[in-house]
Amino acid sequence: MKALQKSYNNSLAAAKQTIAEYDMIQPADKVLVAVSGGADSIALLHYLMTAASEYKITVAAAHLNHLIRGKEAFEDEKFVKKMALRLKIPFFSAQENVLAYKKRKKISLEEAARDIRYKFLQKIAVENRYNKIALAHNADDNAELLLMRIIRGAGISGLCGIPAVRDDKYIRPFITIEKKAIYDYIKKKKLDYVEDKSNYDTKFLRNKIGQNLLPLLKEKYNPNIIKTLNNITSIAKKEEEWILQIITSVFEKTVYKKDKNQITLLLNRLNKIAEGGKRRIIREALNYIKTNLKNISFAHIDSIIKLTKNHSNYASADISGNIIVVKNKNHLIFAKKDTYKKPQSINYEYRLKKAETLLIKEAKQSIKFDQIKNSLLPKIFFKEKIETAQYFDADKIQFPLTIRNFRNGDKFIPLGMTGSQKLKKFFINNKIPANKRKKCSIVLSKDKIIWIAGFRAANTCRITEKTKNIIKGEVFSA
Repeated sequence: MKALQKSYNNSLAAAKQTIAEYDMIQPADKVLVAVSGGADSIALLHYLMTAASEYKITVAAAHLNHLIRGKEAFEDEKFVKKMALRLKIPFFSAQENVLAYKKRKKISLEEAARDIRYKFLQKIAVENRYNKIALAHNADDNAELLLMRIIRGAGISGLCGIPAVRDDKYIRPFITIEKKAIYDYIKKKKLDYVEDKSNYDTKFLRNKIGQNLLPLLKEKYNPNIIKTLNNITSIAKKEEEWILQIITSVFEKTVYKKDKNQITLLLNRLNKIAEGGKRRIIREALNYIKTNLKNISFAHIDSIIKLTKNHSNYASADISGNIIVVKNKNHLIFAKKDTYKKPQSINYEYRLKKAETLLIKEAKQSIKFDQIKNSLLPKIFFKEKIETAQYFDADKIQFPLTIRNFRNGDKFIPLGMTGSQKLKKFFINNKIPANKRKKCSIVLSKDKIIWIAGFRAANTCRITEKTKNIIKGEVFSA
């Protein structure tokens, strides 16, 4: 009896301390308690009703019938309603077909039940102006969740467990209390409750951990395993808060641009950050575009890390939840698949039948060709490099000229050289950036490149002492 009294007193003290530590309840709060009918939620409802005058709050009960367990589910609903009537508090209920929702959304039963439950609670709270929603999660639940996440693979944020307060609305006064103390509270207060047999169905991982793994760890390895695991979540939460303070400013410095469907990071900045920080920034980007990190695994983050190290200009990875991540040269783009459009390369080709001016709208430039007399050839041409203007031996050129964009495999013989060179190598050697390569017009005569407009002429049409007729080519920004 003394042990029962001690457990009961400890549970009350722990709940009070938790409420105070997280500032869960303020005077005049209207608290909606989620009540399944099980021991945890019945104990929470009774505790908050008992403490209502002390905290100066009003309390109501809400119950959702998931329509999964047939007659039992309706009996649970009736039980909670009777308790609310006995306590003389408002009672709200609803019946929702969770199995149909699960099938429609193509998610797990647990996920479906959770989604519908929170939507129901939120709806009741808004419609009836309840500013707090109390949930009966306890220390055992927190320990089970931590073990489940460890088994599935989780980072520090995944080790934080169940939050005591979420969105300044959802509160969990029993989150530091072990289930044993809650049952002792129930016994001491002689409270009735119902058992949900599905909580013991070990086909669900969470139940298997609660029914098999935790008791084994407690018996064979650490009698205080629940407390130990809850200490881990507490440490992880504090470290997570600190990390978030740091990572937010670092993340913003890597952002190039963003809108509701897409966020682009600068790869050169991202790649200067240690991998641990890089993973955090990637998670922030995914969270921004996806609005949550549900179903994002280590493998997903790892595939994005590999993208950042990919040497090709363009690469992509499909991520859970209609998200695509694209490496496009120096940018890492996070986008929704249904709105993302791959950048189109500039493709154009013109024919110039005579020496005249041609507007190339795709490259935002004009090219002008003029025939000039040999005597007007500037002597400086032979001594200095000319970029925007170039001179050709007219007798070595045949119209029509082809003017087009750069293509893979293009080769030419640069002015002053005898051997051919790939344009790609020419661009790299001359440190011509990718954005300028896209806008660079290639001039061909008889399918041979004679000029990389704005950069270098080919040796094949060069001016010599024997040149009689000259064509001058000039490039202008349009």
